[in-house]
Amino acid sequence: MDIQICQSCGAKLDTDALTCPECGAKTETAIKAEEAEAEHEALLSMAPPQTAKRIRELEEKYAEGPSVAVCVQLSGLYKDLKAMPRAIAYMQDAVALDPENKFLKQKLRILIDGPDAAAAEEYQTVTRQSAESRKLVRAVGIAAGVVLALVAAYFAYRVLFPSAWRVAAFSGEKMDALQPKYSPDGTKIAFVKAPKFTVFGIVDSLAGKQEESHLMVVDAESGDPRSIAKFVGTRPEFNWIPGTGDLSFVNVDETWKPTVYRVAADGGVPSSLVNAREFSWSPDGRKLAYVADLGWNDPAAMHENDALFLYNTETGNSFKISAMECSSPSFSPDGKKIAFQARDQRRQEALYNEARYNPDAYDDVSNYRGDIYVFDVVTEQTVAVTDEGLFDRPTFSPDGSKLFVLGYTDPNGYENSLFVMNPDGTDRRVLLTKGEDYEYFRDFAVSPDGKSVVFEGIFVNPDKPRSESMESPLGAIGGDTNYLADLFIVGVDGAGLRRLPSKKFRSRSAPDFSPDGSSIAFQVEYVEMRHEIWASKL
Repeated sequence: MDIQICQSCGAKLDTDALTCPECGAKTETAIKAEEAEAEHEALLSMAPPQTAKRIRELEEKYAEGPSVAVCVQLSGLYKDLKAMPRAIAYMQDAVALDPENKFLKQKLRILIDGPDAAAAEEYQTVTRQSAESRKLVRAVGIAAGVVLALVAAYFAYRVLFPSAWRVAAFSGEKMDALQPKYSPDGTKIAFVKAPKFTVFGIVDSLAGKQEESHLMVVDAESGDPRSIAKFVGTRPEFNWIPGTGDLSFVNVDETWKPTVYRVAADGGVPSSLVNAREFSWSPDGRKLAYVADLGWNDPAAMHENDALFLYNTETGNSFKISAMECSSPSFSPDGKKIAFQARDQRRQEALYNEARYNPDAYDDVSNYRGDIYVFDVVTEQTVAVTDEGLFDRPTFSPDGSKLFVLGYTDPNGYENSLFVMNPDGTDRRVLLTKGEDYEYFRDFAVSPDGKSVVFEGIFVNPDKPRSESMESPLGAIGGDTNYLADLFIVGVDGAGLRRLPSKKFRSRSAPDFSPDGSSIAFQVEYVEMRHEIWASKL
């Protein structure tokens, strides 16, 4: 068996090994692969944007399973870019897939030897064909039929599989791209660049050596991501500020007190706003609803931690909306209402006291998550719109006429349903519940026209039985290796439930609509637990 030698420690390795198991150094194979990828990216960076985009799309199809049509198109595109080795390689693949095709062999010969080398043979071929005109007419007819079939297949493919493209990835680094969010004008996408999830990363984090993460911005169609700010943690709270083009995010100081910061989309020095861990902006970007978090060293923490406040950016004043244990604030589209989830401490205490003397009531304690409340910004009145203690994540519809909330029905919080209701809690109905293709769901996004909901359905990995998954070493550190996720769409009337077309990613999650509703950005995960940001036309 062929081997390669580690240039760092001299260990003997398989030729396809990318890192040395002895010292962790990159192998010659890995270095060559990175150099080839760098050369490839440099070539595409100098190509016309549409050509580069088309090459990336075709190479994704090639990776899924090469075909003659894909190979021929890639060969032609690289020929146009004067990248002859790649053009020849793809044409060789096409010939290998269809070795009896003389046309492909001729194209390959022209690529290798140049057009003049095949000119004489081509002339003789044309002469023979002109003597057999009837056969030529028949061949043209067949070719026309093939072209029509290909055109029909192409449009059928575009209907079934809308165009998708990679927005951001860091395959050459130990970093992930996470949590995409479209800018208000739809031209940019903000996301998180975070250290790749590893066991060593967890150990470093516990030891206080956690790597920094970055808030990034990239053009929605693709481009070079730009770092806007740094922060601690891998999944921070962040969002665009309506009407401004700026971004806001949560970071912690040396005492782990979380603070909301504001920063321009082109970078700069972030400015601090309030001490909070969750927030929601009003549609005009002038008010901020936030869940206060002062840490545990501040004397005011006992009375203000977890309370919901309304901050006015123009005056710098804050108004307490609720003293309960709050989360998930959400402004209505007209800015006149704020929906939020809250846990009533008095109710919690009553449930615990009842469970002390009545074991049968313990499930009520375990199930209690909180209820949905709506605060009127004008009248400053708060109304509870649910009272079962099982709800979370309120989200207004784009026109403000409906409220979407998650409801939970088991002690672990996995079995859930998506409800839709009027903002006052009336006319509540179940929109989604456990389905054949998923056991429960997590993130969801309402389309800008309010007609559909895209959600993240969670299901058991069919390639890894639950028992084997639970025995995985990752199970000890919280890795639900027996679960995968994918994106589904359903109408707000409950009709048309289907899985969105996929490019065979291991998992897709964190969906976010573009402002015009034509595209959706999402986070993908590969088998090696590497994450990227992709987008797709709907």
